[in-house]
Formats: sequence, structure tokens, C-alpha cells
Amino acid sequence: MTASSLPLAGPARIVVIGTTAGAGQTVTTLLTGQLLASLRGEAVAVLDLGGRPGSLTELAREVPRLLPSRLASRQLAAERTTPDRERGLQVVTADHSGPGPRDADRLIDAVAARYPITLADPAPADVPRAVQVADLLVLVTPAGTASAASLAMTLEWLEAHGHGRLAQTSVTVLNGVSKQTAEDAQRATTVAAGRCRAVVRVPWDSSFGAGSQLSAPTVHAYTALAGVLMSGLADPALARSAGAGSVSP
Repeated sequence: MTASSLPLAGPARIVVIGTTAGAGQTVTTLLTGQLLASLRGEAVAVLDLGGRPGSLTELAREVPRLLPSRLASRQLAAERTTPDRERGLQVVTADHSGPGPRDADRLIDAVAARYPITLADPAPADVPRAVQVADLLVLVTPAGTASAASLAMTLEWLEAHGHGRLAQTSVTVLNGVSKQTAEDAQRATTVAAGRCRAVVRVPWDSSFGAGSQLSAPTVHAYTALAGVLMSGLADPALARSAGAGSVSP
């Protein structure tokens, strides 16, 4: 049994937070959700709380293009064997036309009541309420000169607002790691050490904007992220660990 297929005791609520604008929060939510749905052969919900241009709902149509066809084929096979059940990636859009933040916590709980795994993509204003119901956090930061500082500020905010345990069990995703950003990524990893459970490095991949499938190293990185998340949710002893490991595909 792989880590991605570990059984869960109940519905899992994963909240994905970008530590800075343009971190890759929405893409991380989508690709992780799609991989979990494919690897586990069950419905996985991604909740769009963004309500902004380039939202999760708008980007969802790009997922089949980005991931290898074998993952899509695996998901289709699972759907055909159990046609009476929802399978695959389920995109849930939370409409919001009024001013101010929504009841993000209630929205996440409502989706989690229907699906075994829910990944939420909150707008900045929704983060305080979203984290209140999170079982696990994913902290996404782009590899760059500001990555260490933005990650540190996010962790400090979580700890100052009574979410120290969530910070300790969170998974940090470093996006766009390359030779040019390797030192910046290492500084961010140092910040995460002892304060997060694990660090997953996603390599720089020009395929995101080139109209082609993601490279194998990128898919491996997101697959590793899916496994790390399921390990943390399935194993309470592991979830209590405060030491950050580093996962590199």
C-alpha cells in the first residue's frame, strides 16, 4: 500500500495557503487534488474560495492537459467500475457577491460532509476562518529572495493566533526550484526546519505556460506531496512530529 492510498478515519480537510501573492496556491490545490483522486480512485473535492481572476474554477479545465494521460486513464477506469458513485476531481465553487469574507469554515465543513477529501483554496480574507476547521495545512511559497521571509511571517501568524499545532504539522511547498533559486529554497527550508512537518520542492517547469504536459520531475513532486499529506492524515503519531523533513522527487 502506498502512502497516497492509506485509509483515513474520516473526512479530511486540507487548506492550501499561499505565503505571498503568486505563490502557486491554486495550481498546487488543483494538481494535488487531481493526483489524489487518480491515485486513490475516489472523489476528491477542491473548493474554490478565491472569487478572483485566475481562480481555481477557471484553471480546472487545464488539469487534463498538464498531467500525463495515464493518470486520466486510471481515473476513467475507476469511474467505469463504480458508475453509481462520484469519482475523480470535483470542483466546488463558492459563490460570493457581498462585501467582506465568507463563512469559509462552514463552507469547508459542508463540502467535507459529502467528500472524503477536501482541499480548500481560500482568498486571503478567508484564511482566518478556513484554518479554524483545517485538519492539515499546505503552505505554498515561490522559491525566490522573499521566500524565507514570507514563510516565516506565515508561520509566526499561525503561532500567534493559536494555530501552533497546525503550523507544526503543515507541509511547506517550495515552487519553482531551480539552480538559480536553489540558495533561496535552502533558506526557506531552514525556516521550515523544526516548525513544519515536511518540505516538498517542486522544480521550475516551463510547461505551465507552454501548452504541454508537466515534466516527470514535477509530477513526481506533486505525487510526493500527495503521499506526505495522506501519511500525516492517516498517522496521528506522525502528524504530531514537529521536525521538518525534506522531500525531493
